Amino acid sequence: MAAFVIGKSQGQVLRCHLSDDEDGNLVVYVDDKELDADAFLSLIRPFAGWGMRLTFMDDSQVYDEPSVIIRDPDKDK
Repeated sequence: MAAFVIGKSQGQVLRCHLSDDEDGNLVVYVDDKELDADAFLSLIRPFAGWGMRLTFMDDSQVYDEPSVIIRDPDKDK
């Protein structure tokens, strides 16, 4: 699993695929690592208090490199 370092993680992009198992439980694949819902929440828990964007797209677009713009939100007010 990719390690994320707080302070250096701003602008990081998690490449994810969502699925479910035979019991209907959520399965999240992050960079091809299979995680159940609890494991995924543990992965992002250190970022509590941060903002997050989710973009849902067709599987064929997941590997397209996104354009990431990092800015200070206080300057936009």
